Amino acid sequence: MGTNETVGRRVRVNLTLRGLSTLELAEFLGITRNAANRRLSGASAFSAADLAAVAEWLDIPISDLFEPLPEQPVLIESVA
Repeated sequence: MGTNETVGRRVRVNLTLRGLSTLELAEFLGITRNAANRRLSGASAFSAADLAAVAEWLDIPISDLFEPLPEQPVLIESVA
């Protein structure tokens, strides 16, 4: 898996954990939903500035976005 895919997957997981949608990400970045989906799938790269902004928006260290996810699915429970 390439860096673009890793970053996209990490962003998607963090969006899900926070109950945020692809559309909300797109609006935050000022891009179309289609462009956001391309970034999340790894077909297109996030810019460095966008990565920094997204990490701050999600309240996570930017380095977390580069950590590979486990290959096996992990059950994530929502905290209410």
